Amino acid sequence: MSGGLPRRRTDRIEDAAAVLLCGIGVVLLVIAAVLGVMAHGSVAARAASEGAQRSAVQATVTRIPDLPPADDDVSPGSRRVLASWTAPDGTPRSGLVSAPIGAEPGARVPLWTDRAGTVVRAPVSPLAAGLVGGVLGVLAALLGLLLVYGGWRLVRLVTWRRNAAVWERRWAEVEPAWSGRTSTA
Repeated sequence: MSGGLPRRRTDRIEDAAAVLLCGIGVVLLVIAAVLGVMAHGSVAARAASEGAQRSAVQATVTRIPDLPPADDDVSPGSRRVLASWTAPDGTPRSGLVSAPIGAEPGARVPLWTDRAGTVVRAPVSPLAAGLVGGVLGVLAALLGLLLVYGGWRLVRLVTWRRNAAVWERRWAEVEPAWSGRTSTA
């Protein structure tokens, strides 16, 4: 090498590892982006399918039954009430539905029904698709970058130990002459 500092073997190993790990990092970022896009597409397809199969209807609260609190399908701030609604095919329906705690008879409550008029959960929102895709993509990217960083730290540990061993051996050779002490070996 002309004009530059001499390079140790460990320096060349670190350089090669840095290039390799950067390449791996780029590939992992692309994979993370693809995973995020695929997750978004999957949830968006589910949202579209559910949106096509479910209808938003308005139910009218008819009576507040005297029921024990239900833990299964009632969200906080809600209670079970008897209500009536019209199914998408025009047939009248009635049954127990979840309504805000303050809902009294005559109040209107939004519901989601399937094509038969049975009460179902609201369809997955398109916003949820973006959120799932974004979170999965970011988590995959962070995991990939963490693996690359761990690989870099491992390379640095090995080369540091090798450099320290060489330094110790060379110091043992030079130190007696430098300090004026004679070698005992």
